[in-house]
Amino acid sequence: MSYKRNQRVLNGGLEEVLMQCREAAENALHTTAPRVRALRDVLAEYRRTVQEIGAGAVKSESESVRVTAERFAGKLEEVKGVLFRLTDEASKELNSSIQALRKNKGFVTIALFGQTRAGKSTTLEALIGGDGANIGTGGQHFTTQIEEYFWPPDQKMLRIVDTPGIEGLEGEELAAQAQGYVEIADHIFFLIEDDKVRSGELEELANIRSMGKGTTILLNMKKNDEDLIEDLIEDRDFLFHDLFDDSKIADHAQRIADYLEQNHGISKPTILPFHARAAWLATQLDYKSHAEDLHELSRIDSVQQQIKDFVETKALGARIESPRQATRSHVVSIKANLRIFAGQFRHAKIQTDKQCKALKEAVKNAAWKARSRLSEMKMPFQRADDRILSLVDGLIVDQGGGKKLRFEWNKILKSSGVEDAHQKFVEDTEKFFTEELNEQVHRLKFDAKFDPYLGEAQSEFKKVDDYHKNKKYRRAGRAGVKVAGGFAGGALMTWAVGNFWNPTGWLAGVGAVVLFGAGAFAGGKAAGEVADEWSKSNQKTLRKHRNDIVNKLKTGLWAQYKQTNDACFDELSQFELKLLKDIQEPLRQISHAQKQLWRAAVNGLETLDRLEDDLELDVVAKFAELVVPEIASGDIELVRAVRWEGHYTKLLVAPTRPLNNVLGRCIGRGGERVKKLKDLLGGEHVAWVEAGVDFRTQIGQALSPAQIEVLDIEITSADEPISVVVSSSQIKSAIGPYGANVKMAERLLQANRIDIKQLEKK
Repeated sequence: MSYKRNQRVLNGGLEEVLMQCREAAENALHTTAPRVRALRDVLAEYRRTVQEIGAGAVKSESESVRVTAERFAGKLEEVKGVLFRLTDEASKELNSSIQALRKNKGFVTIALFGQTRAGKSTTLEALIGGDGANIGTGGQHFTTQIEEYFWPPDQKMLRIVDTPGIEGLEGEELAAQAQGYVEIADHIFFLIEDDKVRSGELEELANIRSMGKGTTILLNMKKNDEDLIEDLIEDRDFLFHDLFDDSKIADHAQRIADYLEQNHGISKPTILPFHARAAWLATQLDYKSHAEDLHELSRIDSVQQQIKDFVETKALGARIESPRQATRSHVVSIKANLRIFAGQFRHAKIQTDKQCKALKEAVKNAAWKARSRLSEMKMPFQRADDRILSLVDGLIVDQGGGKKLRFEWNKILKSSGVEDAHQKFVEDTEKFFTEELNEQVHRLKFDAKFDPYLGEAQSEFKKVDDYHKNKKYRRAGRAGVKVAGGFAGGALMTWAVGNFWNPTGWLAGVGAVVLFGAGAFAGGKAAGEVADEWSKSNQKTLRKHRNDIVNKLKTGLWAQYKQTNDACFDELSQFELKLLKDIQEPLRQISHAQKQLWRAAVNGLETLDRLEDDLELDVVAKFAELVVPEIASGDIELVRAVRWEGHYTKLLVAPTRPLNNVLGRCIGRGGERVKKLKDLLGGEHVAWVEAGVDFRTQIGQALSPAQIEVLDIEITSADEPISVVVSSSQIKSAIGPYGANVKMAERLLQANRIDIKQLEKK
């Protein structure tokens, strides 16, 4: 039985703020609609561009080249299918997100998020003074359904949601529902059990924070100690001193902050220790006599106050920002994929061009070796020439006739190697080309095997294919999509590019068999035909025409040498050109397609960069209008804004009419307006810069939030960096973490690179 003691924290003073939040959400959806349409247009344009990329026609007499062209065309279609599936998924997820935001626009939503048994349901029961019916059931105390609590119950403007465990022990569908609430939630209470934080929990937390969601970590201390409550009642001071050891909690909070900073560049979240069960029991009649003690000792007040503070100071900003955050999270996710595509296709094109260059080099090396053999071709002809005199004189002495001359001369042509000179050149040439191409193909295969971009491509593809085709492996929320989307992009493109072009296919075939030469060489009979002319002559005729026979044999022999040499040279040149064409033609098509795919991704990235900047400016501009009436009225123009979400926001402003103290109006009395803007931006540091003042002052203002005093500034030319000198104590603040502060100043002022220098000691 419950007497709902804790419900009082939600009473009074919040209705007006919540009504403003409802109106702001409606307006934000309306004003974000053009950006959503722009994102859809980017996806459609990218899809259209990819659709138009074709393999092109490859004309060749070579069957291997034709097969390669057909294989490549098929692989290109596979890659395009991969890209289409990803763009379709992105469009579907975007539509789903916007529909969910429209459906939930009437509520300020706080979601209790975390792993199974972290105490989410108990926390909700403690906050609403429930009877415990929603606390996890079964031996494992699992939450098996989404529970929502609305306040005020009759108007439903504030909603607190209890979600199932994020690790999916209750089922993937429930885990997906939990993830789905991340996108529509305005603030997340991320529950962690005691100090047993796991890296998986922090990864989920980082994903949520990367979406720009405000997050509070609730450390549910000693939640599993069943005897603790009775002990607390008996010895409250001792046990709660041990339970809430502030030094231990501070150490634990620092470990969490360090992990998020080092692994994700995320600033430290708010961390509140409390005891969920003690807080809930404080609302129950059975413990009414100890309710005040249990309530106080549980520290549930800090959680309740966090809700109240959020509603009063940050809920309006969260409602305004929510549709832009959702749209931006899709932009970021799509950019992550496109960045992978761009890198992979650029790398693939470089590799394809490298293959083409290597194979061309192999062909030229083989052709050079073959041409060097042409000089050696003279040797068999010279050997035959050296035997002509002895052949003719021997026949005359032996009284041989023309038939004997023809027989012996053909024997000499064969034994000297003249008859087989052309065939020998063909065989040597085939050997040279085969060896050179095989060696290069082996190297290329080795390079491809150990290419870090292509490693383990097939197994990764299977995982990604499961992700896209099997819904039970997918999570609906953008936090889950961001993780899976990034993985999908990387692994899927690894597979796609790895199979887009691989030198283990037709290149190996080219290297294995090189068919050179055109068959029998007709010029091979030239020398033999000279002997045929004298085949019917007798010994007397041979003697009479000795010198003429010798000269004609020599002339015919060297005519055959020239014919053979010229034919081999011409055939080699033609074969070299044909082989180069057969190699270059398909590789040129592949390289061109890879370049087109790369450019399509790069163009998409550039458009998405501009869209992301516009979304950020929209949010900052709306917040600036809320806190600075002069901006809302148009008396002060917001010229430009840059933002590093969760860290810095810098705004460049200029008066549209004569106005005194422009920055003072933006900052407000006692910094009141800056504080309001900071709250709306989730605690980010805010710097205002006045466009009309001198450039040195602008740089000093742009390097805020630290009070940076520019001691000297040097601008040598428009192409050179701007040198800014600051004191040694300010140099770290001026540069900022990861150089972000100075880079944001450059973007805000649209200045050339700013080099921060330390004042030299005299």
